[in-house]
Amino acid sequence: MKDFIFKKGLINMNISEFIGVLGGATALATGLATFFTKIILKNVSIEWQKQANLEIEEFRSKLNEKTDQLKKILSNSSDVHSLAQNKRLEAVNILWQNVIKIRNLNKSATFFYLIFKPKEYNKKLDNNINNEILATTPNIEELSSKTNEIMADVEIYRPFLNEYLWGLFSIYNSFSSRLTYKLKENSKKKNINIWYKDDGLDYLIKAVFNSEELDLIEFDSPNSIKIVIDKMEEKIISECAKIVSGDFAMKKSINQSRKLKEALIRVEDLDFINKK
Repeated sequence: MKDFIFKKGLINMNISEFIGVLGGATALATGLATFFTKIILKNVSIEWQKQANLEIEEFRSKLNEKTDQLKKILSNSSDVHSLAQNKRLEAVNILWQNVIKIRNLNKSATFFYLIFKPKEYNKKLDNNINNEILATTPNIEELSSKTNEIMADVEIYRPFLNEYLWGLFSIYNSFSSRLTYKLKENSKKKNINIWYKDDGLDYLIKAVFNSEELDLIEFDSPNSIKIVIDKMEEKIISECAKIVSGDFAMKKSINQSRKLKEALIRVEDLDFINKK
């Protein structure tokens, strides 16, 4: 009977009463669901956080390891660079010392072309000044021995010089020694010519200076030989400064040196032809 009354009562409920009962149950279910969802999400969040912390710690450990390796590489690189730079400085110092040796070795020939005019070259051969100058000018054997010694002394440091600087130094040595050699040999024949009209010296000058630079040199002036030698030394000093500062490009240096090497070869070929 009670079941019947209950059923009858439920049946006789109006729609608003029915929704109220249903709504209360739904709210309870939603509340429970929300509660358990929060618990689940909290537990999941804790697990995620633990996993994330482990991954972060692992990443930090690897990062520290890589950082230490990078510091060692940079430290070694710095040591190598410092050692190489010291060698480059030493090489530049040795090279310039030998530039001075070349200048002193050939100073008598330079002095001759400075104090005499072309028309006096052969007329003044027997005066005391000229005899003294020629007496202090090294002969071909001494000149050859000392220039070879100079080149060998600097060539040891060639790996620490750029190729263009090495080429300039080689040209400077060849130019200076040829100037002395031609003066010494031609004085014996009493046939000393204007220095820059020698084909070998002309090749070497044009290898070092471009057309614009050549136009600025007054070859007919009495001190033209000194101007050319000074300008060659200026170019050497400029390249030395680049090495000291580390501002040089090896590839460009090699390309620039080719022209200088070609000039040296032409001068050697010219000497060979003249000796035949």
